[in-house]
Amino acid sequence: MKTAVFAAVLIACGCGPTRASSTSATRASTSKPAATRPAQPPAETAPLTVGGDVSAPIPILKKDAVITKDMKCRGLVLLGTIVDANGLPTHIRDLSPSPDAFTHAHAVALESWRFRPAMRRGKPVPVRFNVTIQSRCR
Repeated sequence: MKTAVFAAVLIACGCGPTRASSTSATRASTSKPAATRPAQPPAETAPLTVGGDVSAPIPILKKDAVITKDMKCRGLVLLGTIVDANGLPTHIRDLSPSPDAFTHAHAVALESWRFRPAMRRGKPVPVRFNVTIQSRCR
């Protein structure tokens, strides 16, 4: 009894199954032709996270940061970036509590790095990527 009442409420509100002929007629009249639908942006434009079927980008060209004598060397700098499908780092941000000048020098160096892009199903994709840089004071 309760099931029949519940099904009747679903049908009355338009949430449940109705006659097949009226459902298909309603769908056919409300759907747009494929040519006039707005194009959806490709899902590949948003940066992905490394893991699963998404491989990590591999650095192929690294340049050292320019460290001056007045900067206090801390050793490690953690930077977050998005490596695009061409292997270029973009949207670089500081993730470590290092001094600003020290971190800025490493962020500038990271801008000149080049990566083999991350791959998903054999195609290059943009990914979020963290880079840890060990700095040596000379």
